[in-house]
Amino acid sequence: LFNNPVRDILGVADAVLEGEIEVARCVIGGEVRGVVRATEQVLLHATAKVWADIQAPALVMEDGAFLEGAVSMDAKV
Repeated sequence: LFNNPVRDILGVADAVLEGEIEVARCVIGGEVRGVVRATEQVLLHATAKVWADIQAPALVMEDGAFLEGAVSMDAKV
């Protein structure tokens, strides 16, 4: 569990992360499995492969990004 939603930006590039992520902003370019909660934004780069439920008020996906899971864009994360 990575948890500090106040000001953190978590970047996952060329890596595999499994578990729960709770941050303000999350930038993914690698592989993530689990749950992603962000208070501001989740950005999936074209190289992202995500098998996760995402909770964030904003989700940005570049062309080529893969996402399988539920997405909740409720502002109260």
